[in-house]
Amino acid sequence: MSMANLPHFIQYQGSKRNLAKHILQFFPNNINRLVEPFAGTAAISVATSATQMTPSFWLFVAL
Repeated sequence: MSMANLPHFIQYQGSKRNLAKHILQFFPNNINRLVEPFAGTAAISVATSATQMTPSFWLFVAL
């Protein structure tokens, strides 16, 4: 599934969703664990899962 087909979960001005494919070029091909401490809209976490770089991801939201 491509990022273009994924719905926007949260509309956010600083989202990296449109830059995700460029950012992921600097990541290893297979990731066992991705920790994104300042995830915002989790665009990078979602992108790694959508491109099958990670088998799955968990989101922990501090309210």
